[in-house]
Order: sequence, then C-alpha cells, then structure tokens
Amino acid sequence: MRRSLLLFGTLVLGLCCALTAFAQIPNAGFENWTGGNPDNWWTNNIPMLSWVTVTPSRTAHSGTFAVRGDVISAAALPVYSPQIVAGTSADGFSYDQRSATITGYYQFFPVAGSGDRFCIDALLWKGGVGGSGVAVAGADLPTAVSSWTQFSVPFTYIAGDVPDWCTFTIVILGSGSATPQVGSYFLVDDLAFAGTATAVNSGELSTPNAFKLQQNYPNPFNPSTKIDFSLAQPGFVMLKIYDVLGAEVATLVNEQKSTGSYRVNWNAAGLPSGVYLYRITVSSEKGQLYNAAKRLVLVK
Repeated sequence: MRRSLLLFGTLVLGLCCALTAFAQIPNAGFENWTGGNPDNWWTNNIPMLSWVTVTPSRTAHSGTFAVRGDVISAAALPVYSPQIVAGTSADGFSYDQRSATITGYYQFFPVAGSGDRFCIDALLWKGGVGGSGVAVAGADLPTAVSSWTQFSVPFTYIAGDVPDWCTFTIVILGSGSATPQVGSYFLVDDLAFAGTATAVNSGELSTPNAFKLQQNYPNPFNPSTKIDFSLAQPGFVMLKIYDVLGAEVATLVNEQKSTGSYRVNWNAAGLPSGVYLYRITVSSEKGQLYNAAKRLVLVK
C-alpha cells in the first residue's frame, strides 16, 4: 500500500512537472546560455562576422541574468537591430493554455528623439506553427524606461480552440517605416503567461489602424524567412525583393488585398549569401497609400 502511494505520488509529481513545462515559456528568465545565446531562443547573432546584438546582462530583475538587445552598426549594414525569437530554430514552443496575457519585465533605452520602439509579438496556434491562428498579442512601447517595469499584453482570441503552439518575438523597430538608431537597447527578464481567457472575437483579428511593414524573421536566414505586413485599408500590394545593386530578384505579392494582417514566406535557396532589400508599395485609385523598405540578410 505504501509503495503504491509512493508510486502514485511520483506519477502526480511528474505530471505536474510536465504540465508546468507546457504552461510557461522555456528559459523565461534567461538564466541559461550556451555559446552566447539564451537556451531555447533564436537570436540574430553572427559571431563570425562580429554581428552580436543579443547578450546576457547581469542587470537582472531576478536571478543572475537578463537578456539585453542592442541596435548596432555592422559591416555592410549601417543598422543591425536585435531579434530574439522563441525556439532554437525561431519556431516557437509547445503551449496548451488559453492565457489572458503575456507578461514580463523590461527596461528600454531608445536614442533620444529616435522614436524607436520596443516591440513584443506573440501568436497562439492550433496545429503547430503556421496552423490555424487562435490568438494574437502585440505591443509597441516607445517610451524610455530606466528601471524594471512590468508589461502586460493581452491576447485577442479569434477562435475557441485550445492552442498547442506559441511563437514569440522581441525586437526593436524604428519610428514608422524608419530603421532604428544605433545605440538603442533593451533589457528583458521574467517572461510569463497569466490568467485564463474565455472571450472570443467575431472570428477576425482587430482591424489594423496603420500600414506597417515588419522586419523579417528569422534574420539573418537560410534559406527561408517570413515577412509580415498590415494594411489599414484595401489596396493593390506590391512586395518585391532586390539585391544590393537594385536588381529585382523576387516578387512575393502582386495583387489587390483587403484590410488586414498578412504573412509571406520567401525561400532564397537559389540565391547567394548577401544583403537584400524588400520593399512594399500599397496603392489605390487615388494614388500611393504606403511605401516602405527594410533589409534582410541571407547567410549560407
């Protein structure tokens, strides 16, 4: 009897540990690092080129380390902005809860007058990454914060499903479609999910209130990357890729689109390593509505 109780207790403990593993963000306190990268996270560090934007910081909210992301200047790239994406291959992690918010602690030091933004984006999926969307959470925080401050970003649920996967990204973006300025940086620590959501939207994400071209991720990439953009109103969308000499190498979108948020995948398997430019233009019968461009880096 005693042995049976002991085995039962061990089973319950193991089950609880397994549930906990699926209920929170891996290495959420950024305590564990290997080879200059936080465990269970992808970063755009390229040590061989001395392009290192993400480093451990001992200015921690709790524990020993936090993660720091710096906008730097790199060879062939006047601006190289930090990107931290959950999952060692930037593909996220297993997650099976309908949480209300994603929280964490941060400090943000944008270059004065730059308009740079500390940005957080999380998506919950059913059927793994790229499956059907369940919820989205996102925030752009432009205000300088010099002491540890908690952020709490609510999820907007568009389906009643229980998710099975989460993708999560932290970046610095510039003002509008501008690139961020060298010298801006952030500190992040103690990420977590909180609460339980019950409400479901009408089935669509909230309408974007601005045109936006997001930085591709992963970046650098090999050979595939994702590009997200949002349309505040309908328009004819052209999204093209150019090499450093200005020659067009790919057309990703060339059609009329409705108001909403979109994601495009680009596979550059047949192209050489290097810096490329992607540009979006959105137009209507009244003329051009939006025009923006960003750099991406293919490393093979």
